[in-house]
Amino acid sequence: MSQISLQTAEKSWAEILRKALAGEETIIEKDGKPVAKVSPVKSDENWFGMDDGKGWIADDFDETPQDIIEAFEGKEIE
Repeated sequence: MSQISLQTAEKSWAEILRKALAGEETIIEKDGKPVAKVSPVKSDENWFGMDDGKGWIADDFDETPQDIIEAFEGKEIE
């Protein structure tokens, strides 16, 4: 990762993009503080299904307990 000033970035976009194509990030600074980051985009990622297998649903997810049903119906809970 490299860091460059905003003035330098304005003059060297081609070099910044070449670095991004090579997999390198570039931080652009103004007055010594970071204001932007140019980084490569990973186009080979499959966004659909990227969280597959990371969560679960309980086996009884569809089964509503009777006391909850009665509460929604306004019945007294014993």
